[in-house]
Amino acid sequence: MLRGEGSTIGESVLVIDWRSDWIGIGIAEHLAQQGRSVRLAVSGIAAGETLPLYVRDHSAASLHKLGVKVLPYMRLYGSDSDSVYLQHVSSNEAVVIDEVDTLVLCTGHTPVDELSDSLEDLNVEASSVTPRRRARPRKRSTKDAGEASSRRHPRPETRRFDGPRAARTTRLQPTANSERFLSSVA
Repeated sequence: MLRGEGSTIGESVLVIDWRSDWIGIGIAEHLAQQGRSVRLAVSGIAAGETLPLYVRDHSAASLHKLGVKVLPYMRLYGSDSDSVYLQHVSSNEAVVIDEVDTLVLCTGHTPVDELSDSLEDLNVEASSVTPRRRARPRKRSTKDAGEASSRRHPRPETRRFDGPRAARTTRLQPTANSERFLSSVA
């Protein structure tokens, strides 16, 4: 997409930025500079929330000058041919964005490092830009303290957002702009 090869990008674009970092901002800026109407939906309170303040503020100014509309507190729920269904992170209300030609996902930055695994199997030293996470055994005292803490302070109900049953399990409250969304999920 960045090189303009192999992808058709419409005039109305919605960029979903799960981490509220520089990737969504960069994609939104790039597409807006090409003359497209761009909206940037971020899961945080602002675009670039995880960036240093001076970088975030400069990026916010750039997005504003380019006419990019930023939608804070948004989580992707689903999409169809010309609409994208979002969910407000705090209120859990459904938000429908109509007339979207292209949906760009900047989500779940998962490294693809099969080569590192293969080299490790061959006992060849390799370094990676992304940290490799390995399961670490917990100390018994930490585990016992955690169990005692969970008995005193039970964890709140966790919610999952995967599939058509999510609307029923999260009990989304219908609003004027979400009735169509909820009826299509039910």
